[in-house]
Amino acid sequence: MRKNSGFTLVELIVTLAVLAIVVSLALPSMRSFVRQSNAATTSNNILTAFTLARSEAIRSNGNVSVCPSNTDQTACAASWNNGWIVFTDAGVAGVLNPGTDVVISTFAAAPTGTVFSREINVATFNAMGMRRAIGDPTLMPRCIEYKIDNNDDSHRYILLGRTGTARLGKGACT
Repeated sequence: MRKNSGFTLVELIVTLAVLAIVVSLALPSMRSFVRQSNAATTSNNILTAFTLARSEAIRSNGNVSVCPSNTDQTACAASWNNGWIVFTDAGVAGVLNPGTDVVISTFAAAPTGTVFSREINVATFNAMGMRRAIGDPTLMPRCIEYKIDNNDDSHRYILLGRTGTARLGKGACT
């Protein structure tokens, strides 16, 4: 008599049912992990842009600005969703002027699903690394605040202080 090797239909169905249960339990955790990873990446990229602008302003002994970019990253725009630009700011303060300003670095768009709830239009640093007041004589600390997929576990902010230092945090900006 020949001995059969392999799985029976019942064993295969039971295995697939167990696999489906395990996957259904792991999927929500994976989504949360991806959201938190995207939030951390966005925070780090914005912080990198501020740090680069501040150090470049000190190094070059001039003004350097960071602004949200348009979709092709050639000019400043209103929303940080399309990415951001770090540029020397020799012309009109806080405005990327192709004739006088030089783009130092561009940063890619924020991950899909990123919703910015508090934004700043531009951050300019002077030769001492301090934040320069452009239309803000009080130089109050300013925040960029966002969530990924409008989920609270990915709620983050970057607080830009009077002295030009930036700080990351979770939750709402205080």
